[in-house]
Parts: sequence; C-alpha cells; structure tokens
Amino acid sequence: MKLVGVDDLLKKSPNVYEAVMVISKRARQINFQRKQFLPQEEVDSNLLYEEEIDREALKKVFQDPPKPTATATEEFVNGKFEYKFKKNDE
Repeated sequence: MKLVGVDDLLKKSPNVYEAVMVISKRARQINFQRKQFLPQEEVDSNLLYEEEIDREALKKVFQDPPKPTATATEEFVNGKFEYKFKKNDE
C-alpha cells in the first residue's frame, strides 16, 4: 500500500476528519460489495486431495485482494468518486 500523507488528503478535502469519514464510508461499501459477490464455496474440496495439485489455481483462490481501506484511500486521493454531506434540513 502506498503511504498517503495528510497533505494529500487536504488537497481533496478541507478537513482531515471529513476525509477520514468519507474514506471509511467508501471502505464499508467496498467490503459489502465484496462479501455480496463472494462465492460461498470458494475451493473445490477435491482440488486439495488430488495427487497433482494445480498450484496456480490455488494461488488464484487464496490470493488476498487489497484491503478495502487501501482501495478507498486510493480512490479518494485520485478523485475517483464524489461525495457530499447531508445538511440538517434535508
């Protein structure tokens, strides 16, 4: 994960706390989307017991995707999404 400085966050948001709230909300969305589309049975149980194990197939199955917070932070810094806060009268 690339380190993100406070200056990078302040370029996109006037307040660091606001930036953290937006990033955390987006990370929750990413995590929810991943859980929704994750297959229940990721690994074929016979795959682990075969004599010839396909190591490339196992790497694909068990490879960790980037963390939702890292993805959300990268999207925020690169301006890949827009956000706005609700006002009290809305």
